[in-house]
Amino acid sequence: MRKLALPHSRPFAAVWLHNSGQPLAQLVLPGEAAPDAGGLGDLWRALDHVLSLWLRSGEGALRELEHGEFSFLFERGHHLTLVVLLRGKPTEGLRSELRTAVRGFEARHGDRLDNPESAGSLAESALATLDDVLSPRI
Repeated sequence: MRKLALPHSRPFAAVWLHNSGQPLAQLVLPGEAAPDAGGLGDLWRALDHVLSLWLRSGEGALRELEHGEFSFLFERGHHLTLVVLLRGKPTEGLRSELRTAVRGFEARHGDRLDNPESAGSLAESALATLDDVLSPRI
């Protein structure tokens, strides 16, 4: 359904971060400005810290931050966090897709995700997953 609702919540950038804070892969649609992956990592850690400690939100819960016309979605897995930037409000379909992308990627590559160095060798596969998130095929 998200594929049909794409104009209402169009993702334009996605970044894989190792939960250590190290950026692993970034994909930005043509014509869009590339976000600072390191800055997104800092934002993620701050947001996760506040929500987990102060508001007692579960660590695996999807995080969302809105600023003007933009939304930032953070889906944290056991080893990786997927950050997606979009215009508009995210649909439930997109949120579900992010959860599926993170869990599927970690299920396929979990044994190589323990540290940023070994996870870095998966950049090609990570980019393919980001491409599926940004440009879904109907």
